[in-house]
Amino acid sequence: MMWIIQLIICIYFVCIAVRMVHLQSYASNAEVFYTTNKTEFIKHISDSVPTLLYEKHCQLPKIDFQINQVQSKSELISLSNYGEADSSLFLYKDKNLSFKTELIQLDKFYDSKILLPPQTSITVIQGKHTTSIQKNTYNYMFLETLDGYSVIYLIHPKYKDELDNYKEIGNQVILQPKTKLFIPSNWYYIQEINDKVIQKHNDIDDMFMFVPNFIKKYITIV
Repeated sequence: MMWIIQLIICIYFVCIAVRMVHLQSYASNAEVFYTTNKTEFIKHISDSVPTLLYEKHCQLPKIDFQINQVQSKSELISLSNYGEADSSLFLYKDKNLSFKTELIQLDKFYDSKILLPPQTSITVIQGKHTTSIQKNTYNYMFLETLDGYSVIYLIHPKYKDELDNYKEIGNQVILQPKTKLFIPSNWYYIQEINDKVIQKHNDIDDMFMFVPNFIKKYITIV
């Protein structure tokens, strides 16, 4: 009985290794695709091409922070000042905030059978701010803008040794309300905000990549 369990564990870790190698085979094209068509959006996601979808008729959720407060880094931050002039606020990826938007149709992806439910979080940034350079380690990452504007630079993995020159090597994309951006696995990105922005993150792992990503998060926290 024990050898069966050991065999299953061994096969599982082999599958993790194979999956990680597969996700490294990113598209050679470093350009961003723009569309207003959901079918084209899904197609380019399947091809691992960074894609921006603009949904003109999308109904944005109502945003009201007047009575909301959240705990962040042991400091109580009030969101009631969001949108006011001369108000400084930075809140990064808080899972206590939630805005209902249209769900991503995971069944349209070729690997839908092994995908886990999306990890959803909200980013609220107010005031002039440039984020640090981030890397997408998930199978799929979607960044949906609910309010405000920002500029994001998407950087192909082949430029990983030149990230300091992100404005020269990156694809500059303007994010505005009603846009949904797909960032392929292993791509880097950095955002610049001049005023304010609210964004919804949907990060999706599969049943294999969940393990290495969980370990990375644990090591970072520790």
